[in-house]
Amino acid sequence: AGVLEVAFGGGEPFAFPGFAELVARLHDETPLAVHATTNGLLLTPSRLAAVREKLGELRLSLYDDNDWRATIGRLVDARARFGVNLLVLPERLAALEALVFELVERGCRDVLLLSYNGADRAQHLSPPEAEDLASRVSLLHRALGGRARISLDVCWGERMASVPRLLERADCGAGRDFLVLTSDKRLAPCSFH
Repeated sequence: AGVLEVAFGGGEPFAFPGFAELVARLHDETPLAVHATTNGLLLTPSRLAAVREKLGELRLSLYDDNDWRATIGRLVDARARFGVNLLVLPERLAALEALVFELVERGCRDVLLLSYNGADRAQHLSPPEAEDLASRVSLLHRALGGRARISLDVCWGERMASVPRLLERADCGAGRDFLVLTSDKRLAPCSFH
C-alpha cells in the first residue's frame, strides 16, 4: 500500500508475546523500516540480541521510576541504535543540560524533548519557561558540537516563538497529518504518531 515504516509504541511493545519474532519477520519479509519505543523494563540482553539490526531505531522513554541508566548500559553493550525520549516538565527544566550531557556521556546520540500535552496544567511549561527551554536547546545544540542530536517534538512549535518554522499553522495537525515538515525543510514522522 506504499507504507514505508511502522513504529510500535503507545504501551510496551516488548510485553507483546512474540514481538521480537514479529520484528524479525517484518525485517526479513517486507521493505518496511521497523521502529519501537520502550520504557526499557523488559529489555533483556537476549531480547536486544533478537532485534539487533532489525530495528531501524529503538527509542527509550525516560521515567524517574525505572533504572534507565542500566537500560542505556544494556543498549550500548548490545551496540543498539537508540535514542531517548525525555518529557520536559517544569521541575526538570533546571537540570536539563546536566541530564542531556549525562545521556551523551553514557552513549546516547539522539535526545528528543517531548512536551506534556495532558490536562494537568501544572505539568505544562509557562510561556517564560518555554522561552527558557528554547534558549537551553540552542545552547545545548552548540555545546554538543555534533556529538549528539537534540530535537524538539513538533508540539513545542506553537509554544516557543523563538523556534524557527518553515510553515505557520493553526495547530500542529498531529491527529490529521501524522508528519511534520521540520525547520530544516525535512519531512519527518510526527512524534505523536
